[in-house]
Amino acid sequence: MELAHWKDPVQSLLLFVFVNLFLYLITCGEYTVLSLVCHIMFWVLMAALAYSQFALWVYKNNNALQERFQQADFSVSESFLQKHIDVMYRIFEDVRVCARDTLFGTKDLVPTLKAIGAIYVLGRVASCFSGLTLFWIGFIISFTFPPVYELKKQEIDKVVGDGLELAKKYYNEVAEKVPFLASKEKAE
Repeated sequence: MELAHWKDPVQSLLLFVFVNLFLYLITCGEYTVLSLVCHIMFWVLMAALAYSQFALWVYKNNNALQERFQQADFSVSESFLQKHIDVMYRIFEDVRVCARDTLFGTKDLVPTLKAIGAIYVLGRVASCFSGLTLFWIGFIISFTFPPVYELKKQEIDKVVGDGLELAKKYYNEVAEKVPFLASKEKAE
């Protein structure tokens, strides 16, 4: 989240440029994910080889370089990984329970019809764009929206509030004309 909110501008910029270049080369270039990863690894290894040879030439021995890399920690802690796995598991469980109880159980028509509408709209959007393009658009939005929202929070909240009020008004009008669409809470 710190990267998306640009708390560290250098790391955020590097990640933003790297992923955008990667996605651009995959969508517009003649690269596949595997070929692009192989090219990146090739150049990283070439740079490491060049640096090690330079250090060998400057220091006249390779011990300084080996000591430097042996002190570096290139590992992911088990607690860090477990935290992310737990979050993914909770998200999966929430989606499973929602799908079982609300969508497929059809105890209430409103969420099922909302899900059908959302899936239809998503299908129409997906027919216009590839999955990779949608991922790219989502990535750009995830890096541009948080800083813009921090700068224009009041204006965005006002527009969203007005939109929600308008949607609620139309929803209530439809619920009055089509009573079985009204949720059970309204009926009681």
